[in-house]
Amino acid sequence: MDAFWDYHAHEVYTEEDFLEAFAEDLDRAIALVIILSPFLTVRQLERLQSVIKRCLRRGVRLCVHAQAPDDRYAKDATADRTKAGAEMLLEFGAHVTLRRSVHEKLVVIDESILWEASLNLLSHRDTHERVNRFCGRIHAEKAIKKHNLYACEVCMTIPGFGFPDDLPALELKELGKTIAARRIAFGWSQLQLAEFSGVNRTVIAEIESGNRDARHSTLARIHRVLNLRISSCPTFLLPRLQPLVQGSMSTASECMRGRRPIDKPAK
Repeated sequence: MDAFWDYHAHEVYTEEDFLEAFAEDLDRAIALVIILSPFLTVRQLERLQSVIKRCLRRGVRLCVHAQAPDDRYAKDATADRTKAGAEMLLEFGAHVTLRRSVHEKLVVIDESILWEASLNLLSHRDTHERVNRFCGRIHAEKAIKKHNLYACEVCMTIPGFGFPDDLPALELKELGKTIAARRIAFGWSQLQLAEFSGVNRTVIAEIESGNRDARHSTLARIHRVLNLRISSCPTFLLPRLQPLVQGSMSTASECMRGRRPIDKPAK
């Protein structure tokens, strides 16, 4: 059923009626909005600034890809307008990446909604246009990969974001850091964690350093005594969840400061 709707949930708008539906989608965004709009204008951004600011205040990342100036229009007013629009977006707190030879006009929201337009969503003025809205991860993921929409200059610095070739190694490193931070927050040494979980201390040290691909049963024993849960997370949510996880670790560590290690947990 999901695959059916991925291919058939399609709506068509024009320049006259798309803006309201587009703003509603932005207001429902959870974590990530990617906009590919070759040109930017302050005029259009002013029309959207309220919903953009609401997104950013909720912690939604807004990644905008626009056309970098080149020989075709470097001295044209278009370049100046795009520069002013980019500066405005940066002031809002959005990410702006300038790319060569950009012409497509796309928006992807939370990897589940794709807007595909003939108009520039962040610079449109008064031309007659067609705007398509697809609801489904199949369309969204194809657009992300085909147009390299994860190539945000800011987001690419986040470990594990996008489609990195070394993802398994990165995941092991992040897992190890989380376990180590949680153990320290509990006030335990690696030897104590080994005793409480029944996992060899050397194995725990290798896991925390990211150098061991442990079995699920081993990780489950460690997670159980640290009151952690093993779960899967969509890639686009990582940058929003990681600060929450890291913040909870440091908060727990602060609470434990100056206290004796807690007793061995009940089996």
